Amino acid sequence: MSNIVNINNIKKSNYIPITDKDFDNLYVYKINTLLRVLKKEKKHRQKLIDNIFIRLTKQDDIDNFISFLIENNLYNNYVSSILEKDDELYKMHLALYYDNDYINIIYKSKYNLAKQIYKYGKSYQLRNYTYDYLIKLSSLECDYKTLALIKKIVIKLLKKESKDLRIYKLRELFFGNYLLQFNNELIKQEEVKKITKVLKTVDENYNNEYEDY
Repeated sequence: MSNIVNINNIKKSNYIPITDKDFDNLYVYKINTLLRVLKKEKKHRQKLIDNIFIRLTKQDDIDNFISFLIENNLYNNYVSSILEKDDELYKMHLALYYDNDYINIIYKSKYNLAKQIYKYGKSYQLRNYTYDYLIKLSSLECDYKTLALIKKIVIKLLKKESKDLRIYKLRELFFGNYLLQFNNELIKQEEVKKITKVLKTVDENYNNEYEDY
């Protein structure tokens, strides 16, 4: 999704949402296509912005999208609508990816946000975002108490996963250095090599099991 919000450089696509039914299923379209439609579409503008907003996670893309909304006098009203509506997913996404100041405004602290991510992660709406949101939170400057809680939640979640999904999540966490990041204030330095060795073994076993797929 790099450079997707440079509107002038977006290539034309033959596949764009047209009917009301299309606009109820926007996830099947690429974000650059939706951005092109957004420039001219007014009736379904809110749905388009909602869909694009929640799918962006890379900072450059987010900055460009914010600029687009500001240039079209949409940003402040849109943020206000997120704060006013009862949708925890959008509030968390706003605080974690768009403006970290909203962590304290909405949740009072990063520790409280971690608890909310876990709480709402049990619901269908947030379930697929739980790991990503915890990882994102851990990448911010967190105190010892918050890091310890994130680590505890992640381990608790991993224990509930099926074997295959657990291995997959471990690989994600390892190769993003997030497990070490969770533990950088919690583990003695000499133990880091031991953890790394164990996770490398997990990854090797994963590759051996699935090399034929």
